[in-house]
Formats: sequence, C-alpha cells, structure tokens
Amino acid sequence: MITMQSRPLFDGAFQCLLPTNVVDASDLRQIPDNQEVFVHPSTSQSVTIDILEYVDANNHEDAARMHFDEISTSNEATDSSISSLRTVSLHNPDPYCSSVVLLSGKQNVSKFNQSNEDVVFIYMALYRYTEFQADVLVVVNDPHGEDGIIHSPSGYNQVHFTFQNDNNNNNSYSTDLTWSQDTINTMLLSLRLMNSNIFVS
Repeated sequence: MITMQSRPLFDGAFQCLLPTNVVDASDLRQIPDNQEVFVHPSTSQSVTIDILEYVDANNHEDAARMHFDEISTSNEATDSSISSLRTVSLHNPDPYCSSVVLLSGKQNVSKFNQSNEDVVFIYMALYRYTEFQADVLVVVNDPHGEDGIIHSPSGYNQVHFTFQNDNNNNNSYSTDLTWSQDTINTMLLSLRLMNSNIFVS
C-alpha cells in the first residue's frame, strides 16, 4: 500500500497529496522557480506542478488541450493523442479556482536520442485561476500506464478526497510499487491553494 501525505509546494503557497517517498528533483538538478518536480524512487514515473500564464481559450477544456499540446511539443513527441477530457467538481472547492479539468492521453517520445520510441501516458489536471490570470498544471508522466484514461473512483464527475497529514515514516512502503491509478487520481485532484500572494509577488 502506498502511503500519501500532504506536501507543501512553492514555499507553502500550495499543498498536494503525494507519496511519502517521492524524490524531490530539485535535489538532483536545477528546477525553474515556477515548477516543482517529484520522481518515483525506483520507476520512471514522475509528477510535475507548474504555475503558468493563463491560456486564452474558448473554454476551459480547450485550454487543457492547449497545455497538452505544449507538453507534447516540449517533449518532442512524434505523436500524441487525448484519451479523455472532462471538467470535474471537487467536494471542497478552492474559492479562487475557476475550474478543474482532467485530461489523459499518450505521447510517443524518444529518450536520449534513441531510435526506439517510448509510449508515455500523460495524466493532467488543469487548475484555472481566472482572477489571477494563472493556470496551474499537475502532470503525471507514466510509462507504465495502460489505457490513458483517468477513472473516477465514483464513476461520476463529483470527486471526494481527504487530506492526510502523516509525518511518520512508514518502513513497510515498497519502493518497487508503481503508482496506481488511484494514487495518480489522488495526486491530480488534491492540489490546494494556501496563499494567493504567490500570484501577485
């Protein structure tokens, strides 16, 4: 079983539920100030949280498509497709957040200039902060994905979750466990804004 805990992001401006043993990529390489990156300790899975400029689109779902296309371009993907896209309602909505959109898809990516391509499943949550003209992305890269579809636990767009603050080390946690779909869903849907000053600083 994967243990999750609430983790502060961007000096406490946000918090998000993440597996307790994720590795902070900033300890390994330089990360831009508008980005937080965490990697699985023993697989190629990773989660990235980005604070970006607000995308001017016809609707929130189109904005999610635009961000997905930008990720595809950044990854130099030779092919990409969207498997699912929908707007969701959270049980405890952030009063500053205009909309949350879930997107899942896949991209064909060549790593380290290799000729063989890897299929990477992308699971993305777009949090829109219209008042501050900002978009925040939570993106999970998962080369172990199957169908690229985000499955809501309830089968509906209404998603419930509970924050857990667990500062105790869990020695029974296996680093070999890949992030399951439920774990990915939790990461995507648990982002919370704690200090809106991050948008005006």
